[in-house]
Amino acid sequence: MKRKVIRIGIHIATFILAISCFLFSYWLVHFLLNSFNLELNWWLSQTLVTIVGFVATSLIGRLFVNEKTLFVTMKRMLKEMSQGNFDSKTDDMGRFFRYVDDDWDDFLKQLNQTSQRLKEMETLKQRFISDVSHEIRSPLTSIIGFTQLAKKEDEDSDKRHYYLDNIQQESLRLSQMSDSLLRLATLEEERVLDRKIFAVDTQIEHVLSVFDVQLKENDIILETVITPCKYEGDEHLMYQVWQNLIANAIRFSEAGSTLSLVMTTDEGLWSVEVCDTGKGMTPEQVNRIFERFYKADESRTSSTGGSGLGLSIVAKIIECHRDLTISVESEEYRGTCFKVTGPLS
Repeated sequence: MKRKVIRIGIHIATFILAISCFLFSYWLVHFLLNSFNLELNWWLSQTLVTIVGFVATSLIGRLFVNEKTLFVTMKRMLKEMSQGNFDSKTDDMGRFFRYVDDDWDDFLKQLNQTSQRLKEMETLKQRFISDVSHEIRSPLTSIIGFTQLAKKEDEDSDKRHYYLDNIQQESLRLSQMSDSLLRLATLEEERVLDRKIFAVDTQIEHVLSVFDVQLKENDIILETVITPCKYEGDEHLMYQVWQNLIANAIRFSEAGSTLSLVMTTDEGLWSVEVCDTGKGMTPEQVNRIFERFYKADESRTSSTGGSGLGLSIVAKIIECHRDLTISVESEEYRGTCFKVTGPLS
């Protein structure tokens, strides 16, 4: 409504300005004719008034609506964007054009949105580089340190084996991190999913069997309710979803605690809930849980496992499928529950 009122006001002001220019032109022409004692017939004088009126209206109009200024400003803005500065805006400069023409309004909005998206992407890129550098520094420091200790001639074989075991562990950690980053990069290329119908219940049972030894070693009680169902999706990627969710639940479960996996179907949908009874998370931590390299428990080290990439991969796989959703419920000291929902095939 405000936009329509302003546009009507602009049209009225333009009309008044045009009339004023023609009245001024009429007075100016007759003033000059009288000053020089010139006499022209009525048609010639009116033609002269019309020409002067159009010229005056055009000149005054260009003072208010100068598209060249707009183009120069946009050119400068695009140049700054190409150099990595995404803070330029067209709001003040293009406000008048927004009210005059819808096409200009749409174009300037798109330009501002593009600048904002590029700024967000640049921020994410810088943060990603910083996070990767931070995560890689720790295992590299350990590898260098243990290598220097292993090179000492006075060290016995047992200590050397201990150092070499640590070097191997940190090297595997780096390798796993590299694999996870490559997997994320592949997913972000919006690859075409290899969709086919498969039994989700059978896949989950297979994943659980892989973690059987780890569950027993950590003295974790597993409770399962699995309902047979089928889903049309990328079977390989979905395997990674269950693998990461279950591994995450085990990592945050204490000895003697319970881990539950419940799979149900209802009204054309299936859902899988993976719940632990661990430390839980605050609402702020829940909001950030799918961020790359984010660790809700900052005390986690290489000994406790986890690079902060597993849940990022899960979220990306869910996003790529488009017909899946994931939600998180958590309460401090009461545990965390991840729920994945999708359509039945």
